[in-house]
Amino acid sequence: MTNFSICRAPANLPPLNLLRTFDAAARLGNFTLAADELNISQSAVSQQIRQLEDWMNVRLFRRMPRRVDLTREGIVLSGAVRRALILMDQACLEIAESAATRSLCVNAAPAFASRWLMPRLAGFTDIQSHIRLTLLTSNDPVDLRKHDVDIAIRRGTMEEIENSQVPLDDGLLIVVGSPALLQARGITSPDHVAEQTLLRNISGDRWDSWLEHAGITRLPMARSLHFNDVTLLLDAALQGQGLALVSALLVEHEIQCGRLQRVTEIDFHDSARYILTCRSDFYDHDSVRAFRGWILTELKHSL
Repeated sequence: MTNFSICRAPANLPPLNLLRTFDAAARLGNFTLAADELNISQSAVSQQIRQLEDWMNVRLFRRMPRRVDLTREGIVLSGAVRRALILMDQACLEIAESAATRSLCVNAAPAFASRWLMPRLAGFTDIQSHIRLTLLTSNDPVDLRKHDVDIAIRRGTMEEIENSQVPLDDGLLIVVGSPALLQARGITSPDHVAEQTLLRNISGDRWDSWLEHAGITRLPMARSLHFNDVTLLLDAALQGQGLALVSALLVEHEIQCGRLQRVTEIDFHDSARYILTCRSDFYDHDSVRAFRGWILTELKHSL
């Protein structure tokens, strides 16, 4: 089995500045021209070539009156050095291009990503075409210092610790249902809500608090459907399977196009809301600032 060492520098590699000077002299066949290209003196080129030859204990050039020719050993070294310098040049170019095209990774709650953010993302990429955006979805907590994430969007309460947090809504929850369901069941008032199938989130929802806020105390538990994902819960509402109590942000588009209707005008504000979170030392990073400004502008036009 062959063993490779990845921590030790190559033992037979001479100083890189000598190889760069050698490459210029080998390509141009002239120490003076090489000196002009490298912006050093001709004597400096001659000295560095001698140092390289002494280091390798071999002659690399035949000195002629007006030019230099590579020896057989010089030809072998020239090909290898040229390939290595080309690879390094390409790597530096890729890094420079990557820096010019800034990247931004956003990790958002699935329901917020699919129902509110996704329909608007084209607007962000149109005005910030130089930012390469990656959108991830998860409900799990995000450690911004350990995960490769620039911005996290979650539903929760404000906890200003070491992260910079920006609330994206005021916690408004509304009751919605499909137009077909509301018409078929004659749902026109808060009193009718408790008689319907309520779509609930097993991770916790505010139905009980909303019913109490609306003055309704009786809730038949058999008339509930439970989901572990808000997106599935909203799909069930769109299909007329029951009523949903959700953030007004998530159903803005469905209400506007008539796929869902608000059951009652009773406002109920939860202490939890959607929050944009980023590391405090990234708060004023160009791409983070651009995304934060864009999303806050979009939210001004939301319900």
